[in-house]
Amino acid sequence: QKFSSVSESATRLFKMSKEDLMKVGPAEVSPDYQPGGILSVHMAIDKINQAVSGKKTSFEWIHRDAEGKLIPCEVWLSLLPSKDKKLIRGSIIDITERKKSEELIRSAEETRRLIMNSALDAIVSIDLNGAIIFWTPQAEKIFGWKEEEIIGKTLEESIIPMQHREQHRKG
Repeated sequence: QKFSSVSESATRLFKMSKEDLMKVGPAEVSPDYQPGGILSVHMAIDKINQAVSGKKTSFEWIHRDAEGKLIPCEVWLSLLPSKDKKLIRGSIIDITERKKSEELIRSAEETRRLIMNSALDAIVSIDLNGAIIFWTPQAEKIFGWKEEEIIGKTLEESIIPMQHREQHRKG
């Protein structure tokens, strides 16, 4: 399968001229291996077949530019109205910056978790509704509840002593 038309943004993304892109298809700008083994060529073919059957579909994929650089992308496919043949419109969005941001958030969260879990004090975090969302190992030692037993409960129904619960409700 070859591209039947390409946009200026595609030429920038793949670092190829329109003419060169028109000589290839999606398989030529995709690496043979998708990191993590989550995505495969078979999955992409399944998504293309879904689009051919009329279903709008999207998925994350990794493409490769003319210089060999891997580019994480979000791909949207939909069937174009045509009487004589099945044409699919594909939109490819470079999500490199989104992936970098997700990794930074994941790394920061892991660092925060490691610091909080190694604290000598009990650290308990609650959400806006008062439900416990974080419970350190030290909190487990002090209060006696395991994390999986306490997450989602409120302070009032767990660690606030009975005689102080009314005052706690009042703030």
